[in-house]
Amino acid sequence: MQVSQTGQAAGAGGRPTRAAAPDEARELLHVVGRELEERELAVADGHDHDGRLSHVEATNPDAPERGTVSIGWDGYLIWERWGPTEGAAEADAIVNIVTSALAIDADPVSPVRDSAGPK
Repeated sequence: MQVSQTGQAAGAGGRPTRAAAPDEARELLHVVGRELEERELAVADGHDHDGRLSHVEATNPDAPERGTVSIGWDGYLIWERWGPTEGAAEADAIVNIVTSALAIDADPVSPVRDSAGPK
């Protein structure tokens, strides 16, 4: 982990990052969950032992085989997908999804590109 001159943890490229306060992060998580629902994904809210929103899980009800994305108030994002793979074609699709999601120039509204790669 890199640390900036101010003592903050630094993100990619050495830029300082700021963790959201828990209440602010939970409100953001609530907004993300509702936005995902508006895009016709099935969303389940998870709560901690105090009843506070701790994470949301989203799936595509029309294609549950694509897995579940879990997003936590503390910043984690996990995509879980279990099932058989189709060899090289499947590997290419996974590589495209990951590189698109992590690309600096990726469109934040639509980070997944087709298998031909970024345009």
